[in-house]
Amino acid sequence: MKLFFYYGKDWKAFASAIVNYTEKYEDTANLATINTNANFVLEYSANKEELAKALAWSKKLVEKESDNADYKKTYEALKEKL
Repeated sequence: MKLFFYYGKDWKAFASAIVNYTEKYEDTANLATINTNANFVLEYSANKEELAKALAWSKKLVEKESDNADYKKTYEALKEKL
């Protein structure tokens, strides 16, 4: 992934890049990747705007697959962090 090359292990900056990339380019039909990105933002970002975007992605995942426990877990954790 090119983003990792540019940001290395600066996880805060990388989380910001993930948000921008996901918002502009990520395939929203790839639910597992969207959830991975949301979890990354959850873990490494304290920025309320970034967390709110990840929460919105997560909410859509739960709406699409309401039986998926991983998606629900991410959604609830993001709500708590905000």
